[in-house]
Amino acid sequence: MATDTDVRIADGGRGRALASARDRWTAAAVVAIAVLAVGLRLWWARYSPAMPDPPRFDDSILANALAGGVIGGGAVALTTLLTLPLVFGLAGSSRVAWAFQRARRWMRRADPSFGGTYARWALLAVAGAAALSGAALLVARQIGSSSTTTQGEPLPVALPPAVVYARELCTLSNEDAAAALVQGADGGISLVVGDRTWWLFGDTLFLAESGKQIEQNSIAWSQELRPDGCPRLQYYAPDGVALPFLPKDGSLTVWPTGAWPVDDHSFDFYTAYVYGSGPYAYTIGEMGLARLDTETMRVTVLARRLWDESSGFPSRVLLAQPVEIGDDGKLRVVLHTEAGTKYLARAAAERLAEAEAYEYWDGAKWSRSATDAAALWEQAEARENVEKLATFENGASIAWNESLRTYVAMVNIGYAEVGARTADRLEGPWSAPVRWLDCLAFAEPRVPTCYSPLQHPQMSADGGRTIVTTLTRMDRYEAVMHALTLGTAIHEYARGDEVTYAEASPGEEWRDNGVPFYASATELPGFVAVYRWARGVETVYAPEAPDAGWSLGERAFFAAPSAQVAGSLTRYRPVFDWEDGTTHLLSPLETGLEQYGYTRGRVTFYAP
Repeated sequence: MATDTDVRIADGGRGRALASARDRWTAAAVVAIAVLAVGLRLWWARYSPAMPDPPRFDDSILANALAGGVIGGGAVALTTLLTLPLVFGLAGSSRVAWAFQRARRWMRRADPSFGGTYARWALLAVAGAAALSGAALLVARQIGSSSTTTQGEPLPVALPPAVVYARELCTLSNEDAAAALVQGADGGISLVVGDRTWWLFGDTLFLAESGKQIEQNSIAWSQELRPDGCPRLQYYAPDGVALPFLPKDGSLTVWPTGAWPVDDHSFDFYTAYVYGSGPYAYTIGEMGLARLDTETMRVTVLARRLWDESSGFPSRVLLAQPVEIGDDGKLRVVLHTEAGTKYLARAAAERLAEAEAYEYWDGAKWSRSATDAAALWEQAEARENVEKLATFENGASIAWNESLRTYVAMVNIGYAEVGARTADRLEGPWSAPVRWLDCLAFAEPRVPTCYSPLQHPQMSADGGRTIVTTLTRMDRYEAVMHALTLGTAIHEYARGDEVTYAEASPGEEWRDNGVPFYASATELPGFVAVYRWARGVETVYAPEAPDAGWSLGERAFFAAPSAQVAGSLTRYRPVFDWEDGTTHLLSPLETGLEQYGYTRGRVTFYAP
């Protein structure tokens, strides 16, 4: 027969068992809330279409947050709720929960009632409050910025690499053009259809013996390259004189602006119908779509008016350039307006001739209204003529670059330079522009000196490491083809007092200090090999040993030996050897490292 003492002991055992079970359920609930909150935060950052990818974070941050006490946990929770609400907020509140559980057990010895319902609910309340607070902040952040093109603060976008070697291949106003009595033309859109590459030009000037001065457009095809690396063009010239392939149909002139293959013998191309009285007094009336059958050279106008002044854009659409078919099966088209702004549209390839089939990227999602379209990047607003020259941005030839694993948009940067922007997604965000080519190096000053840079990916033999491009040189009114070789980013890596320069990290223990310059990983005409030289604990990089006593190491990269290299249009700046007695740094900076104890030494090589 059980005594009162036995009953009390049994009840106490059951109570402790129940309390232990409840403790386990309480801990499980706290962990579940934390996991759910962390999952929600990461899911939101990954799949919310309006937010950039979440920044990487170190797992040790989370571990440290879980190991503190009440005061430290509260401070971390309060601070991190303002930045990464759920991930670090829950981490901080978990610190509170850990210390609170310790305090509860100690106080339970003095007052068993404290270890009951109140403690468990208080524990859950602390973690739950942090989760709800973080969720509320996320929702508020989402709602508060829903009218902008991106949500929150966008992460910095990597800049395009520098061009280390730029060479002119040829002018397209060559003997191929002369054979069709063509003097010069602008444009030069290219696309592959069947076994031929087709080249579409805008306004075309003719030699005097042709009996005419100008036509609205012309077309040619190529199947092989000339010795200079340019395509061997055959113009559409039934009687020996190039003919336009698209009629003006009542307009002043009409230009092809972008094309996309339909099958192995036809392609669709966008058309810009121009009205006015001359080259400096015109306006784009409407943008349309036509189809060319390359076997018969017959053009069918599929749509005369896709976009005009009433389409809903702030200014008229000037150009339309197809880029690619997206994962949804729709063709992506970049629209360029007279104001210089670029917009992204999409439509099913079989419905390109239907204006109502197009949708426009509004910065977060696709919209059927052109008034919702958001600019792919900010366009500077210039009021004065000098500002207009500096901010001139004609066209944006966009293509995927396999070597860079990113999209590249070639644009004018002012009236006399050509550069590029890059983006991981067509929708953006896009980087700031980087200058690639100074047109004053090969053309007389005009306004503009050069315009309409166009990429031709099918001509790149190295996956896009060398970009083949055409642009129009205004002083001679001709399309000129260049080959632009992209540089390799050379990083500075440090380990203690040791410093090394390489394309990739030599090991996990080395800290990446950034990219001080670009060089070439392969030989280029006129470039020299740069080697690593060692003397005791000192290491320098140079084409030759600084003096006696230095041991030759491995070849690091190739670089320009002077500010100008024969055959290259790129201009190079000196890279100096800065030293503090034992450590040598490479930098193009002429001043600034003295404050760290370094002295600028000799020029070791040159970089763009």
